[in-house]
Amino acid sequence: MGTKGSAELLQLNVWHYEKGDKGCWTDELTKGERASVEDVPPFTSQLKNFVGVCRGQEVPGCSASDAIRTMRTMEALLHSARTGQPVVIGDETH
Repeated sequence: MGTKGSAELLQLNVWHYEKGDKGCWTDELTKGERASVEDVPPFTSQLKNFVGVCRGQEVPGCSASDAIRTMRTMEALLHSARTGQPVVIGDETH
């Protein structure tokens, strides 16, 4: 999905732009098929992946830089919720 669509988490509906659309926020989204997910608790899946990575049998579910960006985003959300002010998240360039 990323810049090409969106997901509705409660219903797990996948929405996408029509072919040829550039994905501008003014373009209409089309409702696609429901996403299929295993009926497994997320922590169980994460732990299985972690063990597989440690054994050299799997690749990490996300990169270290993705995890850091996620944590920075969550910290910014928490700070914004506490202060009521917008938070700018800086550039990740190293």
